[in-house]
Amino acid sequence: MSDASVTPGEDPPVRRSFWRGAGGGCLLAVLLPVIGLFLLVKVPMWVDDAKLDSLIERFNDHPLPPKTYWADGGAEGSIALRGNGNHCDYRARSLFHLE
Repeated sequence: MSDASVTPGEDPPVRRSFWRGAGGGCLLAVLLPVIGLFLLVKVPMWVDDAKLDSLIERFNDHPLPPKTYWADGGAEGSIALRGNGNHCDYRARSLFHLE
């Protein structure tokens, strides 16, 4: 087994980081656009889902008419795109039972 000795006054050999090499740069160049595209598509979905959850929460908090109760335990919501896709309709539905 050979021992690579370092002479006094000489710095030991330094291993290059993966990110400074060609492999890390290529990986980064491929991953950044994919992550950016993912976020470009998903962030509006997350915003719309939060708005729909808020609508359903307000719908469930609204007082029911006299002598009625929820049939299925709560409301369900949906989002529908209209026109050329720049308009969203938020819908909340529920079933009620009368006493």
